[in-house]
Amino acid sequence: MSPRHEPPRRGPAGVVAIVRLGTAPPDDVCAALVDAGVPALEVTLTTPGAEAAIARWREAGVAASVGAGTVRTADDVRRAARAGAQFLVTPSRNHSPN
Repeated sequence: MSPRHEPPRRGPAGVVAIVRLGTAPPDDVCAALVDAGVPALEVTLTTPGAEAAIARWREAGVAASVGAGTVRTADDVRRAARAGAQFLVTPSRNHSPN
């Protein structure tokens, strides 16, 4: 992935790729998703190295929004913000249909 790589946006609006791995996400995962036109990448904080990946991808200027998922605590919010997350996703705690 080269810095400032900006392919044309051709993916459907509203698509968010969720990156949840057992190891630190490699940059080629980000590059492949961006090249496919995915407009938003969510790296779950349960993924080892999530904050570093968010920071690296933001610093590289990828042509997608990069955010943090599985944000459950105020400390998670602070960690994601420090990494440069552009959005946050939190698991639902309300399982009632009402």
